[in-house]
Amino acid sequence: MLSDNRESEGSSPRRRGALGAIVVCAALVFGFALLSYSAVSTKSATFDEPYHFAAAYTHVFANDYRLDPEDPPLWSWLAMLPISRDALQTAPLELRWQQVIRDRDAAPGWVEDVMYHVPGNDAAELINRSRMAMTTLGALIVALACAIAWKLAGPVAAIAAGVLLALDPLLLGHAPLVKNDVAISLITLLLAGALIATMSRATIWRLLAVAVCIGLALSTKFSGLMLFPLAMASLGVRAIGTRPWRFLSRDLVTRRSKLGAVGVFAIAAAPIAWAIIWASYGFRYSPTPQRDVVLDEAYFVNQVRMRTLVGELGRDPTSAEIAGWRPNLSTRAVLWMNRNHLLPNAYSMGFLFTYGATQSRTGFLLGELRNTGWWYYFPLAMLFKTPMASIVAVVGTIMVATIVKIRRRIALPDRVRDFTICLLVLGGGYLVLAMSSRLNIGVRHMLPIYPLLYIATAIAFAMLLAHRRRVMNVVGSVLAIVLAFQTFSAWPDFIAFFNAPSGSARGGLRMLGDSNLDWGQDLPLLADWQRRHPGVRLYLAYFGVADPDSYGLEFVNVGGAAASRRPLGALSGPGVFAVSATRLQGIYLPPELREKYATLRDIRPREVLGGTIYLYDHPFEKSSRD
Repeated sequence: MLSDNRESEGSSPRRRGALGAIVVCAALVFGFALLSYSAVSTKSATFDEPYHFAAAYTHVFANDYRLDPEDPPLWSWLAMLPISRDALQTAPLELRWQQVIRDRDAAPGWVEDVMYHVPGNDAAELINRSRMAMTTLGALIVALACAIAWKLAGPVAAIAAGVLLALDPLLLGHAPLVKNDVAISLITLLLAGALIATMSRATIWRLLAVAVCIGLALSTKFSGLMLFPLAMASLGVRAIGTRPWRFLSRDLVTRRSKLGAVGVFAIAAAPIAWAIIWASYGFRYSPTPQRDVVLDEAYFVNQVRMRTLVGELGRDPTSAEIAGWRPNLSTRAVLWMNRNHLLPNAYSMGFLFTYGATQSRTGFLLGELRNTGWWYYFPLAMLFKTPMASIVAVVGTIMVATIVKIRRRIALPDRVRDFTICLLVLGGGYLVLAMSSRLNIGVRHMLPIYPLLYIATAIAFAMLLAHRRRVMNVVGSVLAIVLAFQTFSAWPDFIAFFNAPSGSARGGLRMLGDSNLDWGQDLPLLADWQRRHPGVRLYLAYFGVADPDSYGLEFVNVGGAAASRRPLGALSGPGVFAVSATRLQGIYLPPELREKYATLRDIRPREVLGGTIYLYDHPFEKSSRD
């Protein structure tokens, strides 16, 4: 009786502690959603969002995949949950819609006009409604990371992982966007959870979960193609170890038997993933309901040809070099699958487009422009755009925990060892493969590995807490407070966030470009500035697809602003020149314009809006130079 009473007395505080941890984790999940959406609701559409919204709308409501084939359509269903069939009026542009299937270059113009120039279509309102649904993906990442960390190392680890993710500016800024970057990140985390469970005991349901996650990844973003070999490699590393493995109904002991089981599973998983790809396109080869219509294969092959040659040569190719180019094995394989209807036509052509983009794409790093990228781009981008409190937590906690483990010869639980395999093979492999790509346009492409890094940090923190409770309580509290301060100070400019040593958003102008800083998101700030400065003539050189006119701006269109129907003008009198940061960096400009905008970087702006729109007094005064 006495022992029973002691057990009940001891278990009561544990229950209360667990309940408290659940409450904290839930608060972090809901707090993340509120913080993320409240920030993005103050922003205009980012560069890709109008295109992705229009594509998602046609995917879901027209069963048509001609738009945006470079992004598989599965995530579109979530984006369209708050949108009704009649929310976007496309009928006035029906003739141009038919032209898109024949002329791929007509697609951007159709999107710009249907979103911003068809009466009754309110692009900003529609995109913000879709953003509400997309925000749930980020919240689910926080919740799932808490659950995995709890399973691996207890409630303290769950809270630590939740804090790191819920206060991460990268996830906060990108979670609500009508994009698939966060969707693939959630699927990667789901895959990691399924792999960890399978490494413990490979039941039919766990193996099926791994295969389904791979299929979902392949149907969401083409970077998901990396997850299939990385997932199988993770299971292969588990098989090489000395631990027995319960695989379905058999206990596997030898390395050969375990590796054989993984090989058989890989073969079995492939058709499941393949079926999910077909399901996401409605089991139809044609990109449109007209079954005899296909996308222009020659256009997509030419994209691969030109991007590959630029990547190999480092310059524009000559006519002879273009004529002498031959498709490589990957391109030929995809063309063969397309011609034999082994994959949906839009999927095959989308892969070719994406593959071409990985061969060469203009990137910006530390003031330098390259078409071929840098192998160290992503590590540096993560270093610049991750809060210092998080960097200290990740590096310091994992390093100290590793030293303590080695010195004290602490044996890790099997489940933590399995997670470590996922971290190193799935997460590390993803990073290495991304570093080998020439597509260097945003740290958002590293979003899939952030949850794994933060879970590893949370596990290490929980281990250290068990050995140095008082010290780790102080360290953890200080880091959490500093992280919260850094993150809340950045609201609502999470997309443009750079840590303090990188100079914050102003310093980011010298560090990184494109979606790392300026993605066209700050037109509302410019409209607000104009309301506070009536009568000031505004010249605008905007980087973005959103239409400045839709925000009530009165301006002279000096360049960019693709959706605006205003004619191009020039700097012809006194006023204020508003320039997007991406144009200042010259990333997508021809050389002659790039040189002109470069001179502005030597002039002190009168104001910077959101870290992305630089305002200069015109005419430019010599006294304004630094």
